[in-house]
Amino acid sequence: EFYRSRGRLKIASYYLTDAYEDYLRWGALAKAQELESKHLTLLNCIPQQEFIANRDHKVKEITADSHESCSNLASLDLLSIIKASQAISSEIILDNLLAKLMAIVMENAGAQKSILLLQQDTDWVIVASASIELEIIVDLPYVSINEYEDLPNSIINYTQSTRTTVMLDQANLAGMFINDPYIIKHQAKSVLCCPMIYQDKLQGIIYLENNLINGAFTEQKLAVLQALLSQVSISIANARLYQDLKDHASVQKSLKQKEVLLKEIHHRVKNNLFVVSTLLDFQSNYVDDPKVIKLLENCQNRITAMAIVHQHLYGNSELDRINFANYIQSLLDNLAYSQGSKERNINLVLELEPIELNIESANPCGLIVNELISNALEHGFGDRSSGNIWLKLKHNSTNQVVLTIQDDGVGFKPGLDLYNSDSLGLELVCTLVEQLEGKIKLDQTQGTKIEIAFNELNYGSRI
Repeated sequence: EFYRSRGRLKIASYYLTDAYEDYLRWGALAKAQELESKHLTLLNCIPQQEFIANRDHKVKEITADSHESCSNLASLDLLSIIKASQAISSEIILDNLLAKLMAIVMENAGAQKSILLLQQDTDWVIVASASIELEIIVDLPYVSINEYEDLPNSIINYTQSTRTTVMLDQANLAGMFINDPYIIKHQAKSVLCCPMIYQDKLQGIIYLENNLINGAFTEQKLAVLQALLSQVSISIANARLYQDLKDHASVQKSLKQKEVLLKEIHHRVKNNLFVVSTLLDFQSNYVDDPKVIKLLENCQNRITAMAIVHQHLYGNSELDRINFANYIQSLLDNLAYSQGSKERNINLVLELEPIELNIESANPCGLIVNELISNALEHGFGDRSSGNIWLKLKHNSTNQVVLTIQDDGVGFKPGLDLYNSDSLGLELVCTLVEQLEGKIKLDQTQGTKIEIAFNELNYGSRI
């Protein structure tokens, strides 16, 4: 009677456990899953000192070293944990880590379905799900929990709020979650919902389900799962850190690409403006009227003044600001060449602070310098054989930019009104000063002195 009742049960348990272990060693996961689903209660450790019959119907005492497959399932679980931990810890790409994790959990927990939720900022996101039919199928949906309906929300909320594990043997028949719409609809049997704690914070939740049998999830499997999740939590944190570093590198690369693009834009704008200036120079060769030639030359100088702004931006580390003192030096070199100031012994005396201006302020201010210096070189000295032009750039006591241009030439007519002049150049200067929201002042007591004060124009950030 002993062998017919208890003995046969132990023999069946022994051989099923032996087969189960071999299937796992061979990698026949589907067969192992099938045995686990159908014969879970028999797949337990055969206690030491139990007497069972072997195939020859002889009595044999099973001890710790009498049969290698009877070292109990704990040793197998330990081996599984070590292998799984190694596989998980070796993965640094988050998506690959999640896919590998879900496959390992399905292999070790005896679940038909598993879902992993991770907290991202203030939202909970379904990052991975897995199911098993003929093989394990893993999906990475990355959807908010509010958009995901294939979960028992009451169980998830309970685990989230209490940070405790929920393990149910008959979820559809007993317990505090039997009225959950998902449980009712799917008649879920075995359920395991486990929190993932990392550095004393709730990092995620994993939900497992088996609808074939009751009690599919045991304390032993929970211990295995928790051991895996401790490694998973660290690996997820590392994978997120790696992703953040990659994102940072990607942003830096994108910014570098944009910087190169903006430099190229400034370069092309500068080249195009110089092309227009050259075309005007060519055009002047086909004109005999001195007034028209002078008009074309003035247009050339204005276009060159704008081109030099983009030339300095192209060569600057900051793509929206230039050293205006350096810009003035370049501009005056061009004007001195075009107007022949050295041949006429006209000295350009510069006193420039290293003031930086954004492109909104630099363009109109550069055109002002071009107009006033050009006007002084052209009209200020008449037939005189020498002369001086002073140009100062500084900040005043209220931190305004002050541009002063003075010469010792013949000067304007007495009583000149800058805003009501018949000079195109002076009219343009007044318009540009208004654009800068600045003030202009004329002093004719000693030669001609024009002072312009303005604050750098503000504009909304481009980034």
